[in-house]
Amino acid sequence: MMKFVSEMLLLLIAALCAACGEERFDPSEIKPETLREIIQAEQRRNVRESYGELAHECFTDIDLKEFLSEGRAAKIAARLKTSKRFLASVDTVKAMPEIERKRFLNSLRAPLRRTWAEMGRISSEGQTIAGQRAELAIANAIVDLVEALIESGESKD
Repeated sequence: MMKFVSEMLLLLIAALCAACGEERFDPSEIKPETLREIIQAEQRRNVRESYGELAHECFTDIDLKEFLSEGRAAKIAARLKTSKRFLASVDTVKAMPEIERKRFLNSLRAPLRRTWAEMGRISSEGQTIAGQRAELAIANAIVDLVEALIESGESKD
């Protein structure tokens, strides 16, 4: 009976942590590539998938104008400043030799998907030019934040 109660308490605690947004991750699994994963997750979460030419099927120029005017890329980066997983990944990047770190950070300044024009077809594997610009804005905002945190020494908790 006690084992059941303790298991239920653990489940309840895990559910409460998930509900309040507290991150759970294994710090030993954080690597520089974790930063790439975080950027790509934010790009997927914040730029609608494009699969057709109609406005409701793709990320349009109007969507991009709204994205930029609301400063969404900067808001995404600002929100990450409270993410323990993000800050831990910044620390792993900070530990890299400077030249390697600069090359790595520059490689992160990339959109998630190629444009339909680059692919030569309209497909959910690609993105509109507007969508790609939003993806790139997200990547640049996050990398700019990483560079600022490393320069200021603020990445450690």
